[in-house]
Amino acid sequence: MAFLQSIFFWVGLLAAAIPVVIHLLNRPRARVVPFSTLEFIRRLQIKRSKRIRIRELFLLLLRVLLLVLLGLAFARPALQGALAGGIGGRARTSACIVLDVSYSMGFREGEETLLDRAKDRARRVVDLLKEGDEAFLVLASDGAESRFETPTHNFRLLEAEIDRASLSSRGTDLARALEEARRIIEGSRNPNREIFLVTDMQETAFPAEEIRRAPKGEESARVYLLPVGGEERPNRAIEGAELYEPRTLGGTVKIRATVANHSRETSEAIASLFLDGRPQGTAAVRVEPNRSEAVLFSVVLPGSGVHRGEIRLAPDRLARDDTFYFVLDRPEHLRVLLLAREEEPGRFFVRNALDPGGAGEGMIRVEEADPSALHSLALRPYHAVFLVGVPSVGEREAALLEEYASGGGGIVVVPGDGIDFGNYNTVLLERLLPGASIDPSVVEPRGAARIGPVQEDHPIFSIFRQGLGQALRDVVLLRHLALRAGEGVSTLALVGSDAPLLVEGKKGTGRVFLWAIGHDLAWSDLPAQAVYLPLLHETVRALYSGGALHQASLVVGRPFRKDLSGVALGNEFVCTTPSEEVALQPRGEGDRLVLRFDRTDAPGFYRIEGGGLSESFAVNLDATESNLAVLGPSEAAERLGVPSLRVIPEGRVPEKTVLEARYGRELWWEIVGLVLLLAAVEMAVARSHRPSSLDRG
Repeated sequence: MAFLQSIFFWVGLLAAAIPVVIHLLNRPRARVVPFSTLEFIRRLQIKRSKRIRIRELFLLLLRVLLLVLLGLAFARPALQGALAGGIGGRARTSACIVLDVSYSMGFREGEETLLDRAKDRARRVVDLLKEGDEAFLVLASDGAESRFETPTHNFRLLEAEIDRASLSSRGTDLARALEEARRIIEGSRNPNREIFLVTDMQETAFPAEEIRRAPKGEESARVYLLPVGGEERPNRAIEGAELYEPRTLGGTVKIRATVANHSRETSEAIASLFLDGRPQGTAAVRVEPNRSEAVLFSVVLPGSGVHRGEIRLAPDRLARDDTFYFVLDRPEHLRVLLLAREEEPGRFFVRNALDPGGAGEGMIRVEEADPSALHSLALRPYHAVFLVGVPSVGEREAALLEEYASGGGGIVVVPGDGIDFGNYNTVLLERLLPGASIDPSVVEPRGAARIGPVQEDHPIFSIFRQGLGQALRDVVLLRHLALRAGEGVSTLALVGSDAPLLVEGKKGTGRVFLWAIGHDLAWSDLPAQAVYLPLLHETVRALYSGGALHQASLVVGRPFRKDLSGVALGNEFVCTTPSEEVALQPRGEGDRLVLRFDRTDAPGFYRIEGGGLSESFAVNLDATESNLAVLGPSEAAERLGVPSLRVIPEGRVPEKTVLEARYGRELWWEIVGLVLLLAAVEMAVARSHRPSSLDRG
């Protein structure tokens, strides 16, 4: 027995005390009446008093029972399990079907995809619903889409929506979908509240680090897990691609793609590169189980401008992740933004090394700005940003630099005299290189220090393979900062044998370099050495290499954002997607005007045009979803925070499991009928008792 509105039951119990109190307060008191002889009357009175007392106790019992039953009726009791089935009862149900439509559900087993099988299981759940029940449908990917604003009682419409559900290009977050299902079903007043998760049990679909728990208290709805698919799901995928060591901006460039093998057996695959729709070559790759391997392509860019590329694998049982899209912009020159105060000594050396003579005729073009103007600058057009001797950086400016690096930009931080060590550690490095820090002191070694071992296979040193050691050994270091390189930060060069001279870290898809020395003669004679100019040029090329394919690449579902600084206002913008054209309107963000496009729902190529702006970018699948490893039901229950999760394996019909747990029929009408019957009995008993004057006396 369960109560749907238990508060009324307790109200009824309290109300039942009222007749008892009235009975105790209104007990009649005996009066003395003079009479000649009382012998016969006394015998009659004793007999009548016993009958009256019994009748009053019976009436009291009826009235107490009436109030208790009224409270019980409004508490809406319902029977559960076999007892309810035995009396032929059935309670109403509110069911929410959560259907996983993430792209891993496109895996084929035989002639069907996992989504086809999931739809079959969802339709079996619909068959359990009867007249008077209500239902909801939530489509789950990395978000949760509810297909009905209000509960539907039209189960044919529900089945039609299940049939119409299409495969998404997004990943999965079942915890978020479960939260949405709880939210929409908690307003139901039906005794049965049920949530059905129909999914492929992919491990990445369940939260791992930050486990989401159910609300405190008893779970308001029963949660059923309906898995589909077998445990063995081998899959190959292209995880990504990057431009690899471009020696020149023209001619031949190298593109390195990463192929993953998510299976228990070694896999051999053929990868093909297409540029602007034309095949450019193929490469074979052999990948060990649960490993990734790089495959290298060489391609001749036909000219400057934007080129669209694809790297494809032969389709397997999950074909969606067998293609990677990229946009490669072959610029005529590399643009570098130099942020330095006019009086900063290192500004002169960096400026002239990047663009000798200041003629702007080389491969690298330098534009200068005062650090105080950073908040108003559009960083995205630059291939690299140099911060030279900047004393401190505000939170707002650090956030702009972080956003730039995360999108594929490259940043070089060069210290100078008078920098604020605390600001660098807590603001600048905290955002750009969280694994690095600077001790608040300058090391001035006795005598001249020398550059120690360097990471010779790094792109910035690759041009110096002949004579690199001698070229750097001649550099004399007069002083340096005490850098600490923690987790996620690589040391590329040392002072002596153990002190970091140059460190590198990744931020999003971009890179950040941090020097331990200022680039002026007060710190070292590096700016006067012949190695200095090619070293800075190779640094810029390495930064461009790291971000070239990523600055114009997004993951499905992530918005595209473009700063419109320098773009004429009052223009119309259009985004051409793989399937349609969408008009865009600029919007304000603080004191900036930006263009934002959120509908990146499909992988492929996108192009935004208008107001003299023409920008292309690629959208790719989230590579995490390509790992189809399956999670066990017990661990799934733990990660979802649902200890009482009920699992209905594939091949078992859900009727028995669900019906055994459901509530039976509500007893409201039966109890109301009993109340009316007892009320009639109470009235009849009360009327039959017409007290005489003797009774009243």
